[in-house]
Amino acid sequence: MEIIMTNFEKEKEAAAKSPSDASASAPKTGLISEKIFDLMKTFLTRGEGKHLIPKVKSVFGFEILEKKG
Repeated sequence: MEIIMTNFEKEKEAAAKSPSDASASAPKTGLISEKIFDLMKTFLTRGEGKHLIPKVKSVFGFEILEKKG
């Protein structure tokens, strides 16, 4: 996950330098949690979390709400 966070910081710096690209990475839903789930998706898509599956032996579910409820 550290690699993903490092890449996230690089993306953030690049977006600050070139604002026209920043709109492409803007949240689609407007939820704050969207960015972290995008990071998790990138991490898992790369296969970087495969070694964790046998260790965790769990399935996680997330309920994302627009407002606390």
